[in-house]
Amino acid sequence: MKHSTFITLLFCTGSIVCTAQELQTKPNSTTMTSTVNSKMEPGIEIALDGFIKGGDENDLTKLESVLHADYRSTINQFMGQEGVTILDRGTYLSMTRDGKIGGSPRTYQVVHHQSLGHTAHVQVHMESAQLIFDNFLSFVQDKTGKWWLINDAATAKPKP
Repeated sequence: MKHSTFITLLFCTGSIVCTAQELQTKPNSTTMTSTVNSKMEPGIEIALDGFIKGGDENDLTKLESVLHADYRSTINQFMGQEGVTILDRGTYLSMTRDGKIGGSPRTYQVVHHQSLGHTAHVQVHMESAQLIFDNFLSFVQDKTGKWWLINDAATAKPKP
């Protein structure tokens, strides 16, 4: 009977595969920034804060300053309903202006974030007095260095 032995070598410097421990000790990685001992880039924090506070306060100026022209909000099975709801930027802003969405303060916690070049993804958990949200937010950076929210894959359910 033949036995095969497999040896896996992991090198971080100069290769594609890194262990979690190596990522923790290499904060200057040019390919990935993650929640492993890293801080979110300030521009992303500003866009995230503008999106959340803009919604909480129904502040269209804040929202317009962080929502990309091609922004989309995708909500799957909103509040137990069937199907997917997709809102473009104009519809989202209109519903916010009309008080159909937003207007309730939320607490939030960044669960995870990751940046790859000029694109970033942030998973955030938010709670208002009535609802619980878990969202995956996608941000893009323009040529001037400004970060914009381009997509919000959202879940919302009533608090128990």
